[in-house]
Amino acid sequence: MLLQFALGGLTIAVIAYLIAYVQNKDIKMEWWSWLLTILGLLYTVFVLEVFFDFFRAGEPQAALVIGGMMAVVSVIWGVLLARFVFLNKTA
Repeated sequence: MLLQFALGGLTIAVIAYLIAYVQNKDIKMEWWSWLLTILGLLYTVFVLEVFFDFFRAGEPQAALVIGGMMAVVSVIWGVLLARFVFLNKTA
């Protein structure tokens, strides 16, 4: 239960940081880039929840295998967002 609160607080902090970062750097973001960013954060939260739920259920091998495969997609998504949405998009 405490893990979900911490994860939710961390997600809200990351969203607030991204908004401040975009405003400070004068980055022009379209609606689709905000949508991809929010979906990426939600997917990352989902991956972390799957990982910790498998550990809580007593299946550490499943947590590492499935969580690892899903985490690779999340990392690729984050790198692509950073490269094509948040970098080199100044007004």
